[in-house]
Amino acid sequence: MTNLPKVLVLREVQKNGLALQQFSPESQNDRDIVLAAVMQNGLALQYASSELRNDRDVVLAAVLQIGDALQYASLELQNDRDVVLTAVTRHSNDKSYRRGWALQYASHNLKNNKEIVLATISSIGRTHISWTLNQTSVELQNDIDVVIAAIKQSNFALRCVSDKYSTDKKIVLMAVTYHGKALQWAPVALRNNRDVVITAVGQNGEALQYVSKELQLDMDVIITALQNKPDIIHSINPIILQNPDFVRRAIIIPGIDHFKINKCRVLFDICLFPAILDMLYVLI
Repeated sequence: MTNLPKVLVLREVQKNGLALQQFSPESQNDRDIVLAAVMQNGLALQYASSELRNDRDVVLAAVLQIGDALQYASLELQNDRDVVLTAVTRHSNDKSYRRGWALQYASHNLKNNKEIVLATISSIGRTHISWTLNQTSVELQNDIDVVIAAIKQSNFALRCVSDKYSTDKKIVLMAVTYHGKALQWAPVALRNNRDVVITAVGQNGEALQYVSKELQLDMDVIITALQNKPDIIHSINPIILQNPDFVRRAIIIPGIDHFKINKCRVLFDICLFPAILDMLYVLI
């Protein structure tokens, strides 16, 4: 351990908070030095004395800098509402920082606190909703407010909630209103429900790929999807592209690939022409 005058230690930890590791126990138990260190890098809290890891102001400063510093706080402060709330809602410009993941370091009591869980859901990345819900109790996983918050946050949420909600038309409608691709997690029956499907493809045309085969041939569904995402014209069933009514409606959609539509019609006409001649020959 390096033993330097306080002024020099302060200068070092202000430049690099993790440098606290190399200094003496006296420095690691000095409130001014530790505060300076955790304000520069919250993870420096791990090198603070046990006394200061139980200092509310020091820990708040640490989790305010980076929420994951909560793992180094005392058990008492991992059960402190304000400390945990600060940790799970902490945002950072560092793209590698996992927002909301500090929930795993909270006490059992606060992992099952509705306010804390809702705050975590609103903060955490959309792909980690299932992780968040798994951190908390079954009771909260089935709480309607928690379910709605999760659904608004991520298209993955519908996959994570209980069958009670994932099969509920009102809940699924809400999910696809915010995230059209949430349709992929809906039960088969609702992927064949016109109201649900129209809402989904209206929010995100790419949701058309999750629609039932029957409704993938529904003109209104396809037009609604194209109005949101004209590029999906390349993945639409060719049979639809030959329908004159479809062509008339699709051709006026901004951004639509006219060449794609016309090309398919030409190919269709070429293939159909011999059959038409045969029919005329029979009639004659």
